Amino acid sequence: MTTTPNAELYNSPLNHFSDARDCQLNELFLYTCSLETGAADLNVFSYLDSLGLSCVSVVDSVVLNIMSYCSVLRRLSLHQCHRLLNVTR
Repeated sequence: MTTTPNAELYNSPLNHFSDARDCQLNELFLYTCSLETGAADLNVFSYLDSLGLSCVSVVDSVVLNIMSYCSVLRRLSLHQCHRLLNVTR
């Protein structure tokens, strides 16, 4: 899949995921979007086994916030997330 240079990214607020209360999300792969910060209950990520972000506009604090809910995370893939500076866990 190719993207158009300078295309506007889809803004995906994390609070969208807090609406999935009874969901057991195992894999999440996001491509060409922007993840926003904000108060959200991210317990839906407690079953997340794989997380992949490719060409996602996201900052360290948002990734670390998501990862803090991922108690069973085995695979993390970050590709061309240029706003990340220092993600450690």
